[in-house]
Amino acid sequence: MITLGHSCRGGFETRPVSILRNYIGSLVRRTIATKSHRGILLKAGGFETRPYKRHDRAVCSTRLHLHTIMLPLLLAVALAACGQNMTDQPKYNEYKPAQLFRDGRVLQIPPAGTVARDDADRRKAAAEKPHLDAALLARGQEQFDIYCAPCHARTGAGNGMIVQRGMPRPPSYHIDRLRTADDQHFFDVITNGHGVMYSYAQRVTPRDRWAIVAYIRALQLSQNASLDDLPDDQRARLHAAQ
Repeated sequence: MITLGHSCRGGFETRPVSILRNYIGSLVRRTIATKSHRGILLKAGGFETRPYKRHDRAVCSTRLHLHTIMLPLLLAVALAACGQNMTDQPKYNEYKPAQLFRDGRVLQIPPAGTVARDDADRRKAAAEKPHLDAALLARGQEQFDIYCAPCHARTGAGNGMIVQRGMPRPPSYHIDRLRTADDQHFFDVITNGHGVMYSYAQRVTPRDRWAIVAYIRALQLSQNASLDDLPDDQRARLHAAQ
């Protein structure tokens, strides 16, 4: 704490506890200190005020000048504390040299045995096929329409909007080779990419990849279904409608 001893404003002598409190308190006393308030003991915001003596005028005048000098100085010191390091931080950029490391490079090879965060959970999700239900199919349809339909089309025929604009056409999901392929094949293609198709491992989680695979199977069934594949009640209604 920095104290200035005695100061006065509006006919009062003040004993501040700090420079800032003295300045704030002077604003308060400027409003409420009138001749009718002389002799009243005022305690507000850590200040004690009492009537001052006339022989203290010279001291009070000096203290008031200190107010006008010290407050801007304190504000300047506070602003200087907020240096440019907050916005322009000293740090290494990815491809610039760094004397901190022995090889002089910022980008370092991870040590042997390093495991990425959540890597174990991703591996587990990739190895375990989720239970097939309506919620999984709905999720698969949503993800398929986002990531797959632009090229493969919503029907899986391979004539999506991107293909219509000149990109290479992927094979239809309804050819015999892909109809007889196992689920792991589709999962691996989504994970690793195939031909001109890049990997979607960073965009689609393992569980969502399995959901897409389930929806691809549903598309294949929808385009190659027969009456024998329908439940008995639905097959009976179709026969009755004919």
